Amino acid sequence: MRHLKALALSLIFLSLIILAFAALIPSKVKVSRALSINANQATVRGCISDTNSWQLWFPYFKNTPKNNIYLTNSEQKLSDGKYTLGLVSSTDSILQLQFITSKSGASIVFYYNIINQQQGCVVNCYTYKISSWLPWQKFRNLIADNVLGSSIDSNLAALKNYAEKQ
Repeated sequence: MRHLKALALSLIFLSLIILAFAALIPSKVKVSRALSINANQATVRGCISDTNSWQLWFPYFKNTPKNNIYLTNSEQKLSDGKYTLGLVSSTDSILQLQFITSKSGASIVFYYNIINQQQGCVVNCYTYKISSWLPWQKFRNLIADNVLGSSIDSNLAALKNYAEKQ
Protein backbone atom coordinates (compact mmCIF):
# COMPACT_ATOMS: atom_id res chain seq x y z
CA MET A 1 0.00 0.00 0.00
CA ARG A 2 2.84 2.32 0.87
CA HIS A 3 4.43 1.72 -2.55
CA LEU A 4 1.16 2.51 -4.34
CA LYS A 5 0.89 5.78 -2.46
CA ALA A 6 4.46 6.70 -3.41
CA LEU A 7 3.79 5.72 -7.04
CA ALA A 8 0.60 7.83 -7.15
CA LEU A 9 2.39 10.85 -5.66
CA SER A 10 5.26 10.40 -8.11
CA LEU A 11 2.86 10.31 -11.07
CA ILE A 12 1.06 13.42 -9.83
CA PHE A 13 4.36 15.23 -9.33
CA LEU A 14 5.59 14.16 -12.81
CA SER A 15 2.30 15.34 -14.36
CA LEU A 16 2.65 18.72 -12.68
CA ILE A 17 6.20 19.08 -13.99
CA ILE A 18 5.05 18.25 -17.53
CA LEU A 19 2.17 20.76 -17.25
CA ALA A 20 4.52 23.43 -15.92
CA PHE A 21 6.98 22.84 -18.76
CA ALA A 22 4.16 22.86 -21.35
CA ALA A 23 2.95 26.19 -19.96
CA LEU A 24 6.28 27.69 -21.04
CA ILE A 25 5.74 26.65 -24.67
CA PRO A 26 3.75 29.20 -26.68
CA SER A 27 0.36 28.18 -28.07
CA LYS A 28 0.98 30.06 -31.32
CA VAL A 29 4.16 29.42 -33.31
CA LYS A 30 5.08 31.25 -36.51
CA VAL A 31 6.99 29.23 -39.09
CA SER A 32 8.61 31.44 -41.72
CA ARG A 33 10.94 31.07 -44.68
CA ALA A 34 12.16 33.60 -47.26
CA LEU A 35 13.69 33.22 -50.69
CA SER A 36 15.07 35.62 -53.31
CA ILE A 37 13.52 35.25 -56.74
CA ASN A 38 14.98 36.73 -59.93
CA ALA A 39 11.63 37.96 -61.24
CA ASN A 40 9.74 41.18 -60.68
CA GLN A 41 7.08 41.54 -58.02
CA ALA A 42 4.18 41.55 -60.49
CA THR A 43 5.28 38.25 -62.04
CA VAL A 44 5.62 36.52 -58.68
CA ARG A 45 2.32 37.96 -57.48
CA GLY A 46 0.67 36.66 -60.65
CA CYS A 47 2.08 33.17 -60.10
CA ILE A 48 0.72 33.06 -56.56
CA SER A 49 -2.69 34.57 -57.28
CA ASP A 50 -3.44 32.74 -60.57
CA THR A 51 -5.28 29.47 -59.94
CA ASN A 52 -4.27 28.15 -63.36
CA SER A 53 -0.57 28.31 -62.46
CA TRP A 54 -0.84 26.58 -59.08
CA GLN A 55 -0.62 23.10 -60.54
CA LEU A 56 2.60 24.13 -62.26
CA TRP A 57 4.46 25.07 -59.08
CA PHE A 58 2.56 24.08 -55.91
CA PRO A 59 4.21 20.74 -54.93
CA TYR A 60 1.06 18.82 -54.01
CA PHE A 61 -0.48 19.40 -57.45
CA LYS A 62 2.66 19.32 -59.56
CA ASN A 63 2.56 15.60 -60.47
CA THR A 64 -1.23 15.27 -60.60
CA PRO A 65 -2.63 14.70 -64.11
CA LYS A 66 -4.52 17.74 -65.39
CA ASN A 67 -7.74 15.79 -65.88
CA ASN A 68 -7.81 14.99 -62.13
CA ILE A 69 -7.70 18.68 -61.13
CA TYR A 70 -10.69 20.94 -61.22
CA LEU A 71 -11.19 24.65 -60.63
CA THR A 72 -14.31 25.95 -58.96
CA ASN A 73 -15.55 28.96 -60.86
CA SER A 74 -17.34 30.66 -57.97
CA GLU A 75 -14.22 30.68 -55.82
CA GLN A 76 -10.55 30.64 -56.61
CA LYS A 77 -9.89 27.07 -55.56
CA LEU A 78 -7.98 24.17 -57.04
CA SER A 79 -8.65 20.59 -55.97
CA ASP A 80 -7.65 17.07 -56.93
CA GLY A 81 -9.97 15.30 -54.48
CA LYS A 82 -7.25 14.77 -51.86
CA TYR A 83 -6.13 18.37 -51.43
CA THR A 84 -7.76 21.75 -51.97
CA LEU A 85 -5.93 25.03 -52.39
CA GLY A 86 -7.78 28.32 -52.33
CA LEU A 87 -6.98 32.01 -52.44
CA VAL A 88 -8.38 33.42 -49.18
CA SER A 89 -7.45 37.07 -49.58
CA SER A 90 -5.16 39.32 -51.50
CA THR A 91 -3.83 42.73 -50.54
CA ASP A 92 -1.06 44.84 -52.03
CA SER A 93 1.54 43.24 -49.81
CA ILE A 94 0.22 39.83 -48.69
CA LEU A 95 -1.56 36.94 -50.39
CA GLN A 96 -3.18 34.18 -48.34
CA LEU A 97 -3.55 30.64 -49.67
CA GLN A 98 -5.47 28.04 -47.66
CA PHE A 99 -4.40 24.41 -48.07
CA ILE A 100 -6.93 21.78 -46.93
CA THR A 101 -6.55 18.01 -46.81
CA SER A 102 -9.78 16.24 -47.71
CA LYS A 103 -9.11 13.20 -45.54
CA SER A 104 -8.72 14.93 -42.17
CA GLY A 105 -10.04 18.39 -42.99
CA ALA A 106 -6.84 19.90 -41.60
CA SER A 107 -6.24 23.42 -42.84
CA ILE A 108 -3.08 25.50 -43.15
CA VAL A 109 -3.06 29.12 -44.27
CA PHE A 110 0.11 30.20 -46.05
CA TYR A 111 0.86 33.93 -46.14
CA TYR A 112 3.03 35.16 -49.01
CA ASN A 113 4.65 38.56 -48.51
CA ILE A 114 6.39 39.83 -51.66
CA ILE A 115 9.08 42.46 -51.10
CA ASN A 116 10.40 44.28 -54.17
CA GLN A 117 14.15 44.72 -54.56
CA GLN A 118 16.44 46.23 -57.20
CA GLN A 119 17.01 42.85 -58.83
CA GLY A 120 13.98 40.65 -58.40
CA CYS A 121 12.11 40.29 -55.17
CA VAL A 122 12.08 38.42 -51.88
CA VAL A 123 9.14 36.22 -51.03
CA ASN A 124 8.53 35.60 -47.36
CA CYS A 125 6.15 32.70 -46.80
CA TYR A 126 4.89 32.02 -43.31
CA THR A 127 2.16 30.19 -41.45
CA TYR A 128 1.02 29.80 -37.87
CA LYS A 129 0.71 26.62 -35.84
CA ILE A 130 -1.85 27.11 -33.09
CA SER A 131 -2.46 24.58 -30.33
CA SER A 132 -4.60 24.36 -27.24
CA TRP A 133 -3.34 24.18 -23.67
CA LEU A 134 -2.90 20.38 -23.78
CA PRO A 135 0.75 19.44 -23.25
CA TRP A 136 1.04 16.98 -26.14
CA GLN A 137 -0.32 19.60 -28.55
CA LYS A 138 2.14 22.18 -27.27
CA PHE A 139 5.01 19.72 -27.61
CA ARG A 140 4.03 19.37 -31.30
CA ASN A 141 4.74 23.08 -31.66
CA LEU A 142 8.38 22.32 -30.87
CA ILE A 143 8.70 20.31 -34.08
CA ALA A 144 6.39 22.52 -36.17
CA ASP A 145 9.34 24.44 -37.60
CA ASN A 146 10.88 21.28 -39.04
CA VAL A 147 7.63 19.85 -40.42
CA LEU A 148 5.98 22.99 -41.77
CA GLY A 149 9.32 24.61 -42.61
CA SER A 150 10.24 21.84 -45.06
CA SER A 151 6.84 22.23 -46.73
CA ILE A 152 7.35 25.98 -47.05
CA ASP A 153 10.87 25.43 -48.42
CA SER A 154 9.57 23.13 -51.17
CA ASN A 155 6.73 25.59 -51.98
CA LEU A 156 9.16 28.48 -52.32
CA ALA A 157 11.70 26.50 -54.35
CA ALA A 158 8.99 25.41 -56.80
CA LEU A 159 7.61 28.96 -56.97
CA LYS A 160 11.11 30.29 -57.68
CA ASN A 161 11.68 27.81 -60.51
CA TYR A 162 8.31 28.61 -62.07
CA ALA A 163 8.47 32.41 -61.66
CA GLU A 164 11.99 32.70 -63.05
CA LYS A 165 10.89 30.91 -66.24
CA GLN A 166 8.05 33.39 -66.84
